[in-house]
Amino acid sequence: HLLVADIFHGGVYRVDVATGETERVYQHSYGVHTAIRDSRGAIWFTQSAQNTPEAGEARMWAAVDIPVPEGALLRLGMQDGQLAEEAEVILDSLYFGNGLAIDETSGHLYVSETMGGRVLRYRVDLDAGRLSERSVFVDGVEPDNLELDGEGHLWIALPLSNELLVVDTETGARHTAFRSLTAAQQESAEEFTRRGQTGESRLELFTPASWAPLPGPITGLILSQDGGPVYLTGLGNAVVRLPRE
Repeated sequence: HLLVADIFHGGVYRVDVATGETERVYQHSYGVHTAIRDSRGAIWFTQSAQNTPEAGEARMWAAVDIPVPEGALLRLGMQDGQLAEEAEVILDSLYFGNGLAIDETSGHLYVSETMGGRVLRYRVDLDAGRLSERSVFVDGVEPDNLELDGEGHLWIALPLSNELLVVDTETGARHTAFRSLTAAQQESAEEFTRRGQTGESRLELFTPASWAPLPGPITGLILSQDGGPVYLTGLGNAVVRLPRE
């Protein structure tokens, strides 16, 4: 099964990949960005903004234009084989809650705070559904979706710099796996960040010129198993395939 999140209308859906049968397992009051399930059966999901189904798209983009602390991390618990009827707010006041990853081996949870320019890391207690030991794992970037590769690396999609960043979760060492950025695009990205820090409108800078020749800004990735290709997803109409050496 896949979990599918609706960022505009707030639904979390469970999809059978063999049959296509789809069930809405939860309806959130606001848009849901990323939803993942832990080994205990609980569903964790992020909220980027307080965008209702009626004003889902406009309110979400308004939170990109001028950052506001409307993001959150929520948890839908599992008890006796049943999901809870209401989700619990685990973190609030995030500046655009976005990508989410749980490393159950090390006991850490990672969440992107896109408009806050950082990835946060917490110690996670899956049985209690609680977080502790907050730290800033990566800063100085505008992170979108996250993926763990099972080998101790966190992969981070960076839409402003058209970049795929890989960070060692043990040492914090980082390297760029892919980047497509001209000098003009870098200048535009820096101005976008500056305006966000000063509360100025900036969405006019987010245009196809910012990510060309890519089909769209890089917002996510899919990691193949056994060192296979990496697939970049985004807001465009195509998926980019990157072979791994």
